Parts: sequence; structure tokens; C-alpha cells
Amino acid sequence: MTYGRLPSFLALCGLAMATAAPAAAETVVLQLDPQATHVSFSFGATFKGVRGGLDVREGQITLAPETGAAGGRIVLDLTSARTGVIRRDRKMHQKILESAQYPLATFYPERVDGRLHREGSSDIQIHGRLDFHGASHEIGIVATAKAHGDQVTANGFFTIPYIAWGLRDPSFFILRVAKEVRVDVQAVGRLMGGALESERSGR
Repeated sequence: MTYGRLPSFLALCGLAMATAAPAAAETVVLQLDPQATHVSFSFGATFKGVRGGLDVREGQITLAPETGAAGGRIVLDLTSARTGVIRRDRKMHQKILESAQYPLATFYPERVDGRLHREGSSDIQIHGRLDFHGASHEIGIVATAKAHGDQVTANGFFTIPYIAWGLRDPSFFILRVAKEVRVDVQAVGRLMGGALESERSGR
């Protein structure tokens, strides 16, 4: 999988509410296509900005159309994070992400806000928690989703204030690195009927 862009995929969640069957109380499921979903990250630095990508392992979201409540999870593979520079990537994994100890980042969607449309474009916000580097943090994802039949695509972004979250600052000498990382998501998914376990597992 090429550069991927956590969690605009969630925009797909919101769409599910609009494209669900007429029974509003029914729980619907959005199944992410990991191979078609791209997650990328970027941050500023003194001499040149840095861009990279990582892979999505799995993603499955449940939605209650009547309330906007969401469940499920999206799992990112931090061991796959890359920027295209071997030496920089080695330092990123060993000193910053510590991906040998924290190989995954998991997003648990909890609520979708915004007006959703059965067909066409919808602007939404997805709220939930991101388990990352040994801690859980609240995040919000701004996204635009497009629905056509049972197929949904979405683009969105969120930021990770990694220094505030306790990760190491990679700045040194005259090289200064931004204290936040922007994460962009280009997601593809399919809507399905039926219920899916929405409890967080393994926590």
C-alpha cells in the first residue's frame, strides 16, 4: 500500500447514517477497504517540510443513524510509517514513535456531527479517542464524504500535538521541527446492514 492519508475514513461513518435502510433504529456497518485507503502525515521543519505515509490494517465502524452514536475501530500500522529517507525513518521509529514497543495506533469513533446526505457530498465531524504511544487522547476529524449507493469515499484530516502528548522532540542544533503533525486520510469503504460489536476490545 502506498502513502496512506486516521481517520477521514470516519467521514464514511457519518454517511452510513444517511444511506442506511429506512428503519432509523437499525445499526449499520461501514467496512473500510485498507488497500484503497491512504493515510499520510506531514510536518514543518527548518529547511524543508517532511511528508510521509503509513498503512491501515483494518477498519470497521458501527453507526446508530437516529442518534449519531458511533462504535468500532480503525487500526493503523505505525511500523509501516515512512518518509522516504532511510536514516530519518530509522530515527523516527527508534527515538520518536518507538514503534517496536507501540506498533499500532487505534481510533475509536464515538460520535458523528453534521448534516448527512444519502447521495452526494456531506461535511461532517467525527469525534472519538485515539490510542497512541501508550495513552488515549480525544481527537476530532474534519471530513467531507461522498456517497453513491453502498460505496463511500471521504477526505479528512486531524492533528497530533505529539510533543504535548509526551513524544520526544526531534529538533536539534539549528534544525527546528514543528510540534504538531497533520494527518490526512483518503478513505474508501462499503456500507453493510446488520449489527457489529461496538465495545472496545483488548483495553
